[in-house]
Amino acid sequence: MSVICDSVVVYNVSDKLYNYVNQQPCMKYGVLLGTSPRTRFGGRGNLFFRYCVDAGEKLYKGNKINKFIISGDENRIDRVNEDVSMRAFLIARGMSPAVIILDGKCYRTYDSVWCTINLYGIRPFVVISQKFHNERAVFLTSHLDADIDDVVGYNASDVKTDVALLTYLGSADLLGWSGLS
Repeated sequence: MSVICDSVVVYNVSDKLYNYVNQQPCMKYGVLLGTSPRTRFGGRGNLFFRYCVDAGEKLYKGNKINKFIISGDENRIDRVNEDVSMRAFLIARGMSPAVIILDGKCYRTYDSVWCTINLYGIRPFVVISQKFHNERAVFLTSHLDADIDDVVGYNASDVKTDVALLTYLGSADLLGWSGLS
């Protein structure tokens, strides 16, 4: 069943995802989906985190977005504040704190897009994360009465290491995939 669900999601959003900065439409807001700077298994540097921050930096410095909403879990089990960690990395790379909004109450992908649309009233926006995450986020907007044309995804680089599988398996978001969390 999950293969069918995955196929439906991918098919419905494939033309809304971008891999290159020059292809990405300009939008005022980029929603950076949170992740921890360290892996849950082994405490190594998390390449998902690094590549997401890299992607956000590229869009900002490429004048494709003006502001960030960093959406994540401020009280993870491992006591890592995802949104504050991502903000610190963006600031270290030259972004002003004034262009960053923190939203630490978003524990799932659904929460992130719901809050962006309904709490902050923001549309259009670009979701910034890895492709598998962006596919879900963009698809979910169609179930929130949002015009799916208003929301696109910018794909951060994929993580292609042996440790990536452990990160996937440790992700509460992916374990809840059947519910499109």
